[in-house]
Amino acid sequence: MIVSIRFAAAAPSTTVCVTMADGQEWHTDAALPPDTAIRAMMHEWLAENAPAAFVPPALTVADYARAVDGHVEATARARGYNDAAKLMAWSLSTNSTWAAEGAAFIAWQDHVYLDVFAALAAWQGGAAQPTVAGLVASLPVIKWPA
Repeated sequence: MIVSIRFAAAAPSTTVCVTMADGQEWHTDAALPPDTAIRAMMHEWLAENAPAAFVPPALTVADYARAVDGHVEATARARGYNDAAKLMAWSLSTNSTWAAEGAAFIAWQDHVYLDVFAALAAWQGGAAQPTVAGLVASLPVIKWPA
């Protein structure tokens, strides 16, 4: 017996999640053959009910971490470095230009993460939850050495 049907992704997706009385969930996708009993029950249920709207999952600290880490990595790559770790390693270079870029990146990254931790602490303390894009947009811009 079907308990509910809800959209499993944002529009324009038509993928739905079917929840059965025993708690089992089925997703309508290529893995579910068109002639199954679950499809017949789904069509019967939909004749009398509307699927619930898609509700995106709540953001987690991991969502913010992935976005901020991606921003840090993208900043290093935009300067021509392979990744953040290699750029930071250049802070130990005997070439003063490369060492200055590595040191500037390290100082910037410290500032980024201090801002991130402060924003997340505020959110966990009751402030409005920032969007992932909003948090990343609020981060400081790196100032490269001249």
